[in-house]
Amino acid sequence: MAVKAKSPMVHVARSRATLKSGEKVQYAYVRYSVPDPKKGRLQPKQLAGLGRVDQLDEQRLGTLEGFLKEWLRKDSSLPFDALEERFRAVQPELRILCSRSFGLRWLIEQAWDELGYREALAQLAEGRDHAVPVDVTIFGMVLAQLICPQSKLSMSRWGGAEVFFPEGEGLGSRQLYEAMDVLAEGYDCVEAALTERLQELGVKTRRLLHDTTSISFSVRYDDSERAKISKERRERGEAKTIAVVNDPPFRLRGHSKAKRPDLPQVVLNVVANEHGLVVHHSTHAGNTSDRSVTREAVERLGALGYREVQWAGDSGTNSVANREILRAADFDFVMGEGVARTKVSREVLAAKGRYRRHPDRPELSYKCVIAEASDERKGKKSPGRERLYVVRRNKKEEAHANHRIDAHLKRLEDVLATGSAKAKEALLHHRTYKRYVKPNGRFKSDARPEGAVVLDRDHLAVLRLRAGKSVIGSDRHEANAVDLDELYRNLFDVERIFRQLKSTIEIGPIRHRRADRILAHCMLAVMARNLAAWLELRSGMTFENLRKLFENVNVQQVEFGVETYWQCVELEPAQKKAIRAIGYTLPPTRFEVTTNACASNQ
Repeated sequence: MAVKAKSPMVHVARSRATLKSGEKVQYAYVRYSVPDPKKGRLQPKQLAGLGRVDQLDEQRLGTLEGFLKEWLRKDSSLPFDALEERFRAVQPELRILCSRSFGLRWLIEQAWDELGYREALAQLAEGRDHAVPVDVTIFGMVLAQLICPQSKLSMSRWGGAEVFFPEGEGLGSRQLYEAMDVLAEGYDCVEAALTERLQELGVKTRRLLHDTTSISFSVRYDDSERAKISKERRERGEAKTIAVVNDPPFRLRGHSKAKRPDLPQVVLNVVANEHGLVVHHSTHAGNTSDRSVTREAVERLGALGYREVQWAGDSGTNSVANREILRAADFDFVMGEGVARTKVSREVLAAKGRYRRHPDRPELSYKCVIAEASDERKGKKSPGRERLYVVRRNKKEEAHANHRIDAHLKRLEDVLATGSAKAKEALLHHRTYKRYVKPNGRFKSDARPEGAVVLDRDHLAVLRLRAGKSVIGSDRHEANAVDLDELYRNLFDVERIFRQLKSTIEIGPIRHRRADRILAHCMLAVMARNLAAWLELRSGMTFENLRKLFENVNVQQVEFGVETYWQCVELEPAQKKAIRAIGYTLPPTRFEVTTNACASNQ
């Protein structure tokens, strides 16, 4: 029985395979049906291979399948042999070369232009002999930091499916490092261009938030130690070249906020505005004190044109000298006082006064005290300046702190009542319990202590007094306590910046050794964080939610005959709505890539 010829049935099929590494993958291919006289039915045969499924986009596969069906329908009157011949003719002409993630690239690039980074970097590179534009190279590194953070060596391959950056083909690590060197030399111009662009966009800065954090390295040695190790190895004949050493050393051990005292680090000094944008930052040696970075920051902000702004700083940057610097700059500032360290804080906490409740948050209350800044009187005969101190009380935190103290005391009283002498002595050195006890000052005739260890009831009363409370200070006696507290609480935004730098953008651990490369690495990370913050500000969504929303927006490089182009998937309604809410244009469905931009060819 003869089989009647009819048009092929086209669809996308998948097959399973196991690689030599043991990984199981799927391959996609287009197949169509061919009449089989023996079986009396249509038999599927492969038309074109599309590659691994995990490297393709499902929506693009469906689009390709629909295109082929529509193409066949137009010539459905042709005999089957003619259709098969046409398939054979078109098969080598139509190929999907690769698939890349595109959604965030489209948004990030428009934010990059809007904040003026591209223009500033292009001006920075003027007159320099570079085969590749510096602004393109820097943008590629910032893009990678936002989408899939990796080392500069990995970036030089530009082979990951996560990054759509075809302009990076041919860029090696040498070009990346050259661009970083240009950025390190001229970042002041980039920072000034950002300030100018924000003014043009109508983004006013009324509040500046100042804090520092530490960033660790991926090795346990600082430059002095590495130089010593290298010298010892050379003396033993184990090394032929010496290590590059910063002079003075830049990667040093300090107070590690990442709880990694074994690693060298640098200190990142950040000043952000109320919109979450970093308007100034600087990178310092790892042993730099927080109190020593304020002068440089205030002088730089003055050069950028910031005047008559409010300033919030935590207790780590609070000192007599820094307060004088802020007064000279005419900044209206509020700073943490550190209840455990300063004499004035202890006096303010013990001062009589009535707590007034927060108008919207019943668990918060405030007590205002005008007192002399005793630390400003040191070495002077005249009294210190009188300042306004606000004691902030949180009832929930107070109850939690007292509950923790009660639990500790119960354990301590058991040890002091029934424990051995050795167990009691150990309390004096315990990380948690040592603040509750003290050595007994009474002695027996044989010069041995009586009881050895007792509760320090005076210090216990101080701990009860501090529970759930903190102190902030301002020069403005007439200031409202709620307003000062709100300004100080904005420092949580800087903490969020640090969390994003260390998690989403992965600023650390740093792997560079040269000081200028370390500086440039931090600059790239801060620029990436500013782009993320700008998209959050414009869209009203977190950067993480934007990433999830656009994670399925891919582009595929298509080769059809002698023509090669990129084609974008159809956007979902929610994605179009988000782009329009930001005020950006929708991506083109078909485009080509020029030297330094995506040029629409729709």
